[in-house]
Amino acid sequence: RSPGDAADELQSASTENLVFYSPHDPLAPVLSFGRIEVAFTWEGLTHNRMESLHLIRPTVYLGDDLFAFANRIGEADDTVPAAARPEPFRIGEFEVTDGRLALSLYGQPVVHLPLRFAASRENLVVRDFSELQLATTFTIPPSDLDYPAQDLSVRGLRGNLYFNLGQQSDGTEAENIVPTVFADTLTWKKLAAEKLSLSVTVNAEGLFGRANALLGGGSLDGGVSLLFRNGLPWSAWASVTGMESAVVTDALTPEQVRLSSLVDALATVSAEGKNVRGGWGRLTFQQGGRLQIPSVARLADRIPQDWDWIKKGSAKAALSVLEDYSFDQGEIRLTYLPPQGRLKLNLRGPQGLRDIDIQLR
Repeated sequence: RSPGDAADELQSASTENLVFYSPHDPLAPVLSFGRIEVAFTWEGLTHNRMESLHLIRPTVYLGDDLFAFANRIGEADDTVPAAARPEPFRIGEFEVTDGRLALSLYGQPVVHLPLRFAASRENLVVRDFSELQLATTFTIPPSDLDYPAQDLSVRGLRGNLYFNLGQQSDGTEAENIVPTVFADTLTWKKLAAEKLSLSVTVNAEGLFGRANALLGGGSLDGGVSLLFRNGLPWSAWASVTGMESAVVTDALTPEQVRLSSLVDALATVSAEGKNVRGGWGRLTFQQGGRLQIPSVARLADRIPQDWDWIKKGSAKAALSVLEDYSFDQGEIRLTYLPPQGRLKLNLRGPQGLRDIDIQLR
């Protein structure tokens, strides 16, 4: 066999469990690969060509250490004169399978996200990783998720994953990773949200997300921010417009409470780690509705038999007022400032007023 034949013979190589760590913490992983497979010829390598590159089970650890790692690579590239930079490398077949995402805090993964990403591209031409992210579309393949212990399921989950680490195609600099996911339905117990979309931006400062969906004939919007700082401060908000509240109560409290009304609502919460610092919420019933508490009837059966008829009658009358009540307008307000909170229910209707004020401790 001639030397030329040997140079053209297809070679293969692989490595497993390759991990890159933060430049600030030698124990903090930022990027790992379960397996890397390459195919090449010696002749091809002399011309900057690789036949195939397959990345299997790569894991991206989302956190400030990841961006410190990307910045360190960028700084190293900046020290290389333009004339000394390598020629572009051509990859015949590039593939990513079973890619994973994990949220890292304090240098360690704390949440492995239930998402997988993949990519496939032929005749890929790149110089470095920053060009790889620009030249390749990373997708989140369609899947369904089931969590029986939480009575939670997701159907038709899919999306895209955008890596923006370094110079972009328009010449600007960006440092973030943006997973965008969609789902046909998300069901918790018997409550189903439809046409869900979620976009999360992760950068060196923190995580910032926006979501929206359809719920009970209305629209649901929300947002969350979590900062990579001491104490892990975070905040979240949610709003609902034009939702039929009976969809929620029928799914979650069918035997205790049924509230039928078109609802507009807004709620916010702020916290540090697991410690809630405060919250506020308001539900308004602009078009009236009906409040039913079937469990009140069972309370009436528990009225002591030794009460006199006046006391029994008064108790039953008070309970009947709560059992079934139609109203023209009303609202619910909730405030929480640890260690106490307050819940106020105010309803107005032809049967009179219903005002309930509860102190939470």
